[in-house]
Amino acid sequence: MKIALVGYKGSGKSTLFEWLTGTRADPALAHALQSAMVPVPEPRVEALARIYRPKKVTYASLEIVDTPGLSRSHEGNAARLAQIREAGCLVLVVPAFDGSDPSAELRAFLEDFILADMEIVANRIQRVEDQLRKPLPRHEHEQFEHEHQTLKTVLARLESGQPLTEAEMTDDQRRSTRS
Repeated sequence: MKIALVGYKGSGKSTLFEWLTGTRADPALAHALQSAMVPVPEPRVEALARIYRPKKVTYASLEIVDTPGLSRSHEGNAARLAQIREAGCLVLVVPAFDGSDPSAELRAFLEDFILADMEIVANRIQRVEDQLRKPLPRHEHEQFEHEHQTLKTVLARLESGQPLTEAEMTDDQRRSTRS
C-alpha cells in the first residue's frame, strides 16, 4: 500500500517520513516525491514460519511517500496534489507547534483538495461534452449523458464547499466520478 504524507511546507512531513522510514529525506529533492519501503512485522507470520519452516518469509510492506510541501498561497497546489492521486491512503500532517493553528491548517488543506477536485471534474465534464457532440450508439450516449448529469451535480457540491467525502451519492454516481 502506498501512503502519502501531505501538508504545507514546514508542517513536519519530512520529519515524520524520516521517523517512519529511518531514511533521511533529501532536501535537494524537496520539489519531488521521495519514497521508502517499510516492512510491517506481523507476529502471526513469524509463528506460521516457525511451524511450516518455509524457505523464504515475505512480510507485508508499506510504501511511505514524502510529497512536496503545499504552498500556503495555494499556487501550484493542484499540480502537487495530482502527484499523489495513486496513493491508497493520505496522511495529512499539520503543525501543532510554535503557536500554529492545526484546525485552520486542516480547513485550508481541505479547501485545496476541493479546488483540485473541481479542476478534475470540470476537465472531465468538458471531455464528456465533447463525446456527447459525436454521433454515438444510443447506449453509449445514454451512459455519457448520465455521467454528465452526475458530474454536474458533483461540481455544484464542490462549488458550495462540500468535499466529496461528505457527499451522499449512489454507488452508480460514485462509479461515474472515479472515471
